[in-house]
Amino acid sequence: ADVAITDPPYNLGIQYGDGTYDRRHVQGYREWCADWFFSIRESAHLVALSSGIANLGLWWEIAPPTWVMAWNKPAAMGRCPVGFNNWEPVLLWGKVPRQISDAFTAPLIPDPAMDGHPCPKPIRWGTELVNRLSDPAQTVLDPFMGSGTVVIAAKDHGRKAIGIEIEE
Repeated sequence: ADVAITDPPYNLGIQYGDGTYDRRHVQGYREWCADWFFSIRESAHLVALSSGIANLGLWWEIAPPTWVMAWNKPAAMGRCPVGFNNWEPVLLWGKVPRQISDAFTAPLIPDPAMDGHPCPKPIRWGTELVNRLSDPAQTVLDPFMGSGTVVIAAKDHGRKAIGIEIEE
C-alpha cells in the first residue's frame, strides 16, 4: 500500500467481538504496537494513525511523528480532565502528497450501518483523511478496519483499498 490510514485499538477495556481487549494492562502492548507499526512503515510512504489522547506518549516513545493533525468533533460527549473532549489527534509519519490543512471537522453522527462496532469513526473522518493524504492512483491500507470507514471512503473516492480486521 502507498498510504496507511488507521484507528488501532486504544486498549480502553471496550468489548470487541467475543472478548475484551484491554492491552493497557497486558505486558507487551507497546511492543505489539511497535511491531505492526514498523511493518507497515516499511512499505507505506505515509502513515496516519488516530492515537487517542491517552496514547500520545506511547507513540512518541515508539516513533515520534512527523506531524499531528487535529480532528474536530463538534458536540462530542467524551469526558476528559478539563471537561469535554471535542478533538482528537491524528499522527502522521512521512510526507503528505500536497499542502493541506492540518485540522478538519467530522461530526460524530449515529450511523445504523455501523451498529455493532464499539468505536466507529464517521465516514467523513475517513473521507477527509483519504482525500488529504492520498491520490486517486494510490492504494490505501487500513490494518484495523473495524467498521470499514477508511475502506469505504477510499472506494467512494476512487482509491484502491486494503482492509484487515480480526473479527469477521
